[in-house]
Amino acid sequence: NVRRHLKPYLGVEPLMMNGNCGDISNRLYRHNNDFAELERVSAGIAARVAGFTDAIDVDVEDIEAKVIEHVVDYDPDLSGLAAKKAELEKRLEVETEFDSRKWLLSEIAGYERKLKTPHIHNDFESTIIKWGDIEMVVIPCELASAFGKQIRRSSAYPVCFVWGYANGMTTYVVEASEFNGGHDGISTNLRKGDAEVYVGHLIQNL
Repeated sequence: NVRRHLKPYLGVEPLMMNGNCGDISNRLYRHNNDFAELERVSAGIAARVAGFTDAIDVDVEDIEAKVIEHVVDYDPDLSGLAAKKAELEKRLEVETEFDSRKWLLSEIAGYERKLKTPHIHNDFESTIIKWGDIEMVVIPCELASAFGKQIRRSSAYPVCFVWGYANGMTTYVVEASEFNGGHDGISTNLRKGDAEVYVGHLIQNL
């Protein structure tokens, strides 16, 4: 829908990619879950994009790519997860504020999903594409925005894109400080600190 709004303004069919956005969902704050809300949000995003003024010319003559393998394999602490879930359920019993209850229900559901998985195996097959002045970091996950900014700062190229949700889909990749907090920090299949190791591995290969 954002593309439909932008096409008349840009005069071309825009291509879009999801970047580092594992922590920017509006699921708990959207006004509704219908087409009117889709129109409201997409028109707002398109208006912001139409207001961009920065532009640079880039060279796209040569292209090369390499695949970066990173595997995370472990048995989660199911008893610890069950204790966290029970703690949230106790809070839900006394919570009355609407948005707080939505957060708690979302977090409890996240723990319920994790308790059904006694073994975790994530294969982060990522691709780094160097294309003239452009570097594209293609990742199979939802990456927290802080990590995306870190990758772009570490790139030596004039333009660096982080392309998420590609090469399959593994899990949320969130900072250790956000671990076990909020939807992303609970839903992630990584252990605390695994995300930093994975992102560090990507940066070493830029």
